[in-house]
Amino acid sequence: MTNFMMVVCVGKRYAAQGKRNPDPIKGLSHAATTSSVAKMYFQLATGQLINTDRSNQMLGFLKDPSLHHKFVNTLDQIAPTADVYRKSGSWRNWHCDSALVWDETRGKYYIMVAMVQSPNGEKIIRNLVRPLENALEKSPNLPINPSKGATIEPALNQSI
Repeated sequence: MTNFMMVVCVGKRYAAQGKRNPDPIKGLSHAATTSSVAKMYFQLATGQLINTDRSNQMLGFLKDPSLHHKFVNTLDQIAPTADVYRKSGSWRNWHCDSALVWDETRGKYYIMVAMVQSPNGEKIIRNLVRPLENALEKSPNLPINPSKGATIEPALNQSI
């Protein structure tokens, strides 16, 4: 298994701006599954997406989203000091959001990904955060490396 996963292909910046550069396999501008995006965030957080330097570079691109909708809308309320690494997108009535939440204040570190096909997709995604947080409260936080006691050994702790 390779450490590099091409899971998010963004073939152009926004709407009508710029030339379309589709992915070479299926010709898609935007292509990913929720599972593949979650795996990508895990690899980023652990410094395994290509290598630690490239993981840190990508985390720098994803940090501090400027759009405060979908997941970030609710995270602003319940975790205002958390570091959020996020990629979001919408097309027609498809709404997608993904985030790596690194909340030192509350001791919560998690990945969430949603893909919804609905005219109300933004609101649906926004409303998923609190139930996810509730589920996390009821679940044990299992460490990946029990000898070190950390949930993950993040690339995030290194300078980006």
